[in-house]
Amino acid sequence: MATGQRDYYDVLGVPKNADAAEMKKADRGTVRTEGRGQEPYMIHWMEGREYRTKISTLRGDYRDEKGIIRNRLRAWEVSDFKPRPEDLYQERLYGVLWARPKPNSTRDELEFRSVTEADLAREIVELQVRALATRLRGLAGLT
Repeated sequence: MATGQRDYYDVLGVPKNADAAEMKKADRGTVRTEGRGQEPYMIHWMEGREYRTKISTLRGDYRDEKGIIRNRLRAWEVSDFKPRPEDLYQERLYGVLWARPKPNSTRDELEFRSVTEADLAREIVELQVRALATRLRGLAGLT
């Protein structure tokens, strides 16, 4: 849902211990195959109005010279914390995947959490540190 106070969606702000009405509403989800051709759509509401966008449109799907369907999304690297200039959507951080070792297992326990104000503050600090490092490298003639 759009928060109105920030310029991003709180996509992971799902209430814990939701009541039956909330669960029924959430059961439909935001990606559905409805309409002609049963193409999947991302469906969301903002300010009382429903918006639908084809998933293929969001990804920038196209056919390459061999007829294979591809998309224009770049997979983010572990070190990425902001989009690169060539990225299609210039998307922002909207969720953090936390991993911790499961007891008596070789696998990790995974949990997605919504972005917090502290996450956004760390992003600002990281941007400032990288900008300063770039400037210092330039001053030292190391660019």
